[in-house]
Amino acid sequence: MILEVKDLSFSYGKKKEIVLDNVSFSLEKGEIGILLGKNGIGKSTLLKLIANLIKPTSGDILIENENIFSLSRNALAKKISYLPQQIDIPSRLVKDEVMLGRLPNSFFFNSQKDEEIVKTCLKEVDIEKLSYKYTSELSGGEKQKVAIARSLATQANLLLMDEPTSSLDIKSSFELIELIKNLSKNKKITFLIAMHDISLASSFGDKFFLLGGKNIHIAGDKTILSKENINNIFGTNIEIKNIDGEIYLAKNKGDM
Repeated sequence: MILEVKDLSFSYGKKKEIVLDNVSFSLEKGEIGILLGKNGIGKSTLLKLIANLIKPTSGDILIENENIFSLSRNALAKKISYLPQQIDIPSRLVKDEVMLGRLPNSFFFNSQKDEEIVKTCLKEVDIEKLSYKYTSELSGGEKQKVAIARSLATQANLLLMDEPTSSLDIKSSFELIELIKNLSKNKKITFLIAMHDISLASSFGDKFFLLGGKNIHIAGDKTILSKENINNIFGTNIEIKNIDGEIYLAKNKGDM
């Protein structure tokens, strides 16, 4: 078990407004987990809790059977990498940005071993040719790949991603999805990804978590992406079409 979330709750403000209430789920090594739910339901909050960027009201989060709240910031960075929706990368050489991923692991920063790991990470995400370009010169899709390469350089086994395709064009979105699938399959990296695009998510997710009512309404493989479940979670009235195992949404004729 890579990730186990147990009875996790979160509230904020003077009135202690509840955002998440007794959320529990788990992910195995190499699985791609997708968080689905309407805006403001708590997907981003859940990712930040798992990354230990904010503290829960109650509950536990275990990474590789260790409670994240007992780990130092440095130790946690070797296990979990978090990529926010808006990736803000200062202008520097791509290879230098990826090298920053070695900071939690390396006593002698920028060693020969670090250089070799960075080179491997650049190759794994297919951006070797960008090594000596400045990050300010890159497209949105290329910056996403740089961020993933930096995460791989930490050698963390769990990558948290918040709406990674939201600002990408179609070509870049599908390239990113193929990269995630390859890293999951070949390197056994576990992903937990918050998304709003149901059709896109269904094309590569292994396990889906539908958030609604401050908790996970239902979890499972893509068979849970039914008309009833989707409409309940998103408050919509749409048709669901399953074509060759992928989910497509269509407006209900009764609404036209």
